[in-house]
Amino acid sequence: MASGAGLGIAIEAAAVVVAPETEAVCAGLGLDPWGLLASGSLLVAARPSVTSELESAVGPLLAPARKIGVFEDGSGVTLIGDGGGAVPVFIRDELARFLERRTQR
Repeated sequence: MASGAGLGIAIEAAAVVVAPETEAVCAGLGLDPWGLLASGSLLVAARPSVTSELESAVGPLLAPARKIGVFEDGSGVTLIGDGGGAVPVFIRDELARFLERRTQR
């Protein structure tokens, strides 16, 4: 989303929710949850002035909504917290990579 807009984005690691079940499966299979397709997730870009209103309106209808980051000048994705730095880039979805490895054995 940020790249398409010609911007960078800073993501607050603690604001990104990973379900306990997802964490358990990833730990058991040696996968990085940051590299999984986020099926069922919806990213919305909104002005900071409407963030709270949007969270309140969407949360009861779908699932808890939360602000996870902010666009910024520049490019790339920066992770705030959890060690910081750049968000890892995955050429392929982690689960697809795992399944492909298993079928090649």
